[in-house]
Amino acid sequence: MERILKFDDVSVTRGVARQGYKEILKHINWEVKKGENWAILGLMVPERQPC
Repeated sequence: MERILKFDDVSVTRGVARQGYKEILKHINWEVKKGENWAILGLMVPERQPC
């Protein structure tokens, strides 16, 4: 099958510089071929603030 999208060794982080970053996906390898349907779903949960 024909490849239409490919990720090699991808990482995803979230956050802001002054509060720090958190890595939420590490070292992902992913390939989508013609005719396949994929979705990445997630839920953003606010981090707890210290009391």
